[in-house]
Amino acid sequence: MRASLTLIALAGCSSASTFPCTADAQCVSGASMGSCLKSSVSLTKWCAFPSAGCAPSDLRWDTTAGDELAGTCVAGEAPDGGAPDGSAPMNEACMGITTNITGLWGTAPDNLYAVSQGGGICHRTSAGWSADVTDGNGSSLDAIAGGGAGEMIYAVGSQVFHNDARSSTWIGVTTLPGTAVFHSVAVCSASDVYLAGADTVNSVSTGAIFEGAGDIWHVAGPPGTTVVPPSSYYAVWCGGMRPIAVGTSGFITTRESVSWGSITSGTTVDLHALSGTPDQDKEYVIGGGPVVGHGPLASLTLTTLPGQLVSGLFEFSPSDVWVAANDVIHFDGTTWPVVPTTAASHYGAVWGFPHDVFVGGDGGAIVHLKR
Repeated sequence: MRASLTLIALAGCSSASTFPCTADAQCVSGASMGSCLKSSVSLTKWCAFPSAGCAPSDLRWDTTAGDELAGTCVAGEAPDGGAPDGSAPMNEACMGITTNITGLWGTAPDNLYAVSQGGGICHRTSAGWSADVTDGNGSSLDAIAGGGAGEMIYAVGSQVFHNDARSSTWIGVTTLPGTAVFHSVAVCSASDVYLAGADTVNSVSTGAIFEGAGDIWHVAGPPGTTVVPPSSYYAVWCGGMRPIAVGTSGFITTRESVSWGSITSGTTVDLHALSGTPDQDKEYVIGGGPVVGHGPLASLTLTTLPGQLVSGLFEFSPSDVWVAANDVIHFDGTTWPVVPTTAASHYGAVWGFPHDVFVGGDGGAIVHLKR
């Protein structure tokens, strides 16, 4: 108790030291009660206190906060603890988008993109959601991904579009060989991007992975002489600097150096979703149908979620995974409880930030959850 009281006493004082918190009860300064919030740049929690000069959050990081946040305003809306802690989901939408949301990606809640089955692309900024413009003709889109600030963003589906992240207009890529339809995209670096989907060869659907950037692309693999590909790939992700792809019949492939190899998943369901932890090289989560698997790729722990059709995954850590399926599901390291939402009957995409999780569903529904 004495150590805890010492931390509380220091929480509101100016000090060269930093003091992470674990609960709101540790954030007390005189008569002022604060909140223990996750950092906007790490997963560490720091104290923040009410401050009228910090709209719209009305909170300021305490002087004991680390991550160079001390004394600055807490960005965004006032945190409400997140749906897992009992807060109500916030329903959002992009005007004009009425088809299923199939992909989400962004660098911050005020720089978030969504793509839809009908080919629409929406961008969320501090002013809310607005529709972007593409030069496609009703192209269906399945996924979106980008790199760091100012790098190219890619939206893929029956056509591939790119954007330099400084424009609301998306340009179609016309230099891709073959007639592939892509279901996923992963940006490993500005010059190393992977597209995953299916191409039709001699009237037979065959999984296809392309590598490149901008308007320069080539078939990346896996070559049939080494790994026989599935009939389609549905998700691709960059683990460190290596691409990992999943597809039909539980297929998993990963590229080590220049060669591709297959990994036994332990399931035969079609895998539609893939994500990994921030360290990007140890823990993964895969999903498709009612099955999710988590852990190292070579020894995944499989779980069946009855009545669910898993379409999207986002992993903050091995004990903090969000699932887009018939319901929104949050894995806490032990159980897979449903997060109550009523915006859609099925959810197809999920993306997260330190304080926020966004889930896209049918009919253009977008659910905003606070963590």
